[in-house]
Amino acid sequence: MNFKDFRGFKNVANIKDRYKIGKVLGEGSFGQVRIALHRQAKIKCAIKIIRKDKVGEHQLLQMLMDNELQVLEGTAHPNIMRIYELLNDDKFYFIVSEYIRHGELYDFIVKRGSINEKEVVLIAK
Repeated sequence: MNFKDFRGFKNVANIKDRYKIGKVLGEGSFGQVRIALHRQAKIKCAIKIIRKDKVGEHQLLQMLMDNELQVLEGTAHPNIMRIYELLNDDKFYFIVSEYIRHGELYDFIVKRGSINEKEVVLIAK
């Protein structure tokens, strides 16, 4: 079984019926990102869990999130994180995406302190 292309948020009664939710990978003002495993497909992924009440406080943020997700849903490129599914329940949005083992490029650079020109070329390729 593979993930299909989904368009827009779909309601889900309990995210844990679909995904085995694991450890926290990161946290922010509106929620957190957790590693997860799709129960049927056995595919490792990341799930961004966003609190609806936090996003709803700022209409502009809701609009920006909707616009960004609409673009990402239709994007298929090996160097851009893939969005598998958009789900929601009464309290949360769940953005299910490809799991990137090394995390964000910015965090990678900060952790290393710097990167040299040869490394930049490899990353850009």
